[in-house]
Amino acid sequence: MAEFSPSMMAGAFIKRPGMYLGQPIRFDRVTAYVNGYTMAIEQVREAFSSDHPGGFRPVGVEAQFQEQLRDEGRLRWDRWDLTIAAEAIGWTHDEPPVVEDFTVEEHRVAIEHLRPLLEKMFTLPDSLRIGPGA
Repeated sequence: MAEFSPSMMAGAFIKRPGMYLGQPIRFDRVTAYVNGYTMAIEQVREAFSSDHPGGFRPVGVEAQFQEQLRDEGRLRWDRWDLTIAAEAIGWTHDEPPVVEDFTVEEHRVAIEHLRPLLEKMFTLPDSLRIGPGA
């Protein structure tokens, strides 16, 4: 198997069909992007781990985030995305919010509430950092 370069890994992410957000930027499109990114990372992980058992093996970021919400007693409807959307817009009803009905402002606020997940997703593990201080 060929050695994976950073550009090859980036190519795997970019080629994912779910990696295009489109316009307008909406919460449900961002969560679709997160799902596509997670699938791409899993594909790269599987490719690496077959020949490199101690290599790049990220923990499922979405599953970890959902478990964190559960541990904090915040998870509703067993869905991290709906939980974050509901918290962002102050949704208190028993049924989940309908993201497709959000206003432009509600989408913006919900996306902002994804910041902790996005920061975790786009931060390399210490073992893969390069450059000063790595």
